[in-house]
Amino acid sequence: MKNKRYIQWIWASTLLFLGMVMLRNIQIRGNNEFSATVERALGNAVTPNRGEYLKKITKELVRFENEEYVVVFYQAVKDQNEEALVMAKLKKLEENAYHTIYVTPMEIYTKDQNSLDQNIIREEELIRHAINASVHGEDIWNLNDSKGFFLRGISIEENIQNLKIENQEPTQIIPYESLGKKRYFWYYENFESDKILRDEWKIELDE
Repeated sequence: MKNKRYIQWIWASTLLFLGMVMLRNIQIRGNNEFSATVERALGNAVTPNRGEYLKKITKELVRFENEEYVVVFYQAVKDQNEEALVMAKLKKLEENAYHTIYVTPMEIYTKDQNSLDQNIIREEELIRHAINASVHGEDIWNLNDSKGFFLRGISIEENIQNLKIENQEPTQIIPYESLGKKRYFWYYENFESDKILRDEWKIELDE
């Protein structure tokens, strides 16, 4: 039984990794046209057919902004069977002039398939996947000028509210609902560690 569950866990982890790669492959590229609002700029981005709904903000979770760029994380709903948590980066020329650089889903949820199957994949393993994905895209999504990392991830487990990585609490944990299931978006705006190897970062979930 233990061997069977271990094989299931390995298989699920592999599917999660492949899913993350495929999600990056439907990344939406923007154009050079400037719009008066972030919402209009997203709507003007060029998308593949299956990604059209990813440009429409259904519910904004959090927004980061500096003098040059805007990064926004939001929910996008296609229909009653498919939703996504999306991250987008836009260039800001001035207060009322934006154009889209990237739009890409962190997760796509469907009623038929849930890539966050935490009955098989352990919560800690999902957090480590999220850490690696965050660090991999650090130059794109981090607007912080400090040396810290911008880490982010998604969970369906309530105990994520007790998360600590290297004894540091997340900057914010935002609950939201998708396809009738409660989920949590967490992020560290400026995470720092002296440990070079990310696999050595200590993850805590207990109170």
